[in-house]
Amino acid sequence: MTRTLLLALAVGCDGETLPDESFLDRQRILGARIESDGASEALPGALATVDVLAWSPTGAPSVLVALCVPDPQNFDAPCPEDAVVDGARDRDFATPEAQGWARENGLLGVLPALPAMFPVPDPSQGDGQGGGRTYLPLDLVAWSPDQADERGSVTLVAVDGSMPRNLNPGAPGVELDGERVEGSLAVDGGSVRKLTAVAAEAPETFTDPGDGAVEEIYAYRWYSDLGELAPVGLEVPIGTPANTTVEWTLPRGSDSGVLFLVVRDGRGGMAWTTFEVTVF
Repeated sequence: MTRTLLLALAVGCDGETLPDESFLDRQRILGARIESDGASEALPGALATVDVLAWSPTGAPSVLVALCVPDPQNFDAPCPEDAVVDGARDRDFATPEAQGWARENGLLGVLPALPAMFPVPDPSQGDGQGGGRTYLPLDLVAWSPDQADERGSVTLVAVDGSMPRNLNPGAPGVELDGERVEGSLAVDGGSVRKLTAVAAEAPETFTDPGDGAVEEIYAYRWYSDLGELAPVGLEVPIGTPANTTVEWTLPRGSDSGVLFLVVRDGRGGMAWTTFEVTVF
C-alpha cells in the first residue's frame, strides 16, 4: 500500500469536557504538530515533518504515522490495516531493513525511531476541494507494552503558493499561582494550585471569506497523571476558546509525573509544552 504523503492538521476530541479526559491513566495520543517552515500548511515540493505528543503509563509509546485512504465500502475498517500495525511492533526502525519495510507499506514513519519527514506533493493531485487547499487523512497508531493501542486521525493539508499559510503557534508558557515556571515543577502534596496558560505570541489575523479579517482564538488543553485538573468557572467543551486557567488539586504524599499544556489555533496549528512534576 505504497502512498504519497502530505501534511497533518491536529488531533481533536471536540464535545468532551476538560475533567473527563485531563487525567492520564491510559495510553493516549494528545496532539500532532505539522511543521513546514514554521507553518501548519505546506507548499508543494517543501519538506514537512510530523511530531506526535503521546503518553503511556509504561513509558514513551511508539507511534506509527501513515496516510489513510478509507475504504468507501467500509468506513469502519481500521486504517492502516491491522496487519501493518502488527508488523511494525517488533521492528527496530533504526535499521535500513525496517526503514525499507516502512516505505514499502506506505508509512510516513514510526516515531520516535523513524522520523516522519516527507516531501509535499502538488495539491492538484488531491481532492481539489477547499479553495486552493487539498485535504487528505493521516492515521496515527500508538502502542507500548501492556497497553491497548490508541488510534487517532489528523487531516493533511497542502496549499498552493498564491495564498498565505497558517503558522503554528509558539509553545505556550505556564504560570503557577501567578509565577512563571520553566521545565519542571515542584509542588506540595494535597495543595490546590492555579495554572494559567501564557501565549508565546499574539494570535494571527487571517481573512475569512464570509467575515473579513478575523483573529485566531487559542484553545488550551491540560493533561497530567497527577491529581485533578478542573476549569475555573463553567465546564467548557474541548475545542472552544477557553481553559486558559485551571485549578490543579495535587495528590497527598510524595510522587512524580508530568503536566502537558496543548494549544490549538483553530486552523490546524498546534504546539505544546511539557513539564516534569515532583510532588513533595
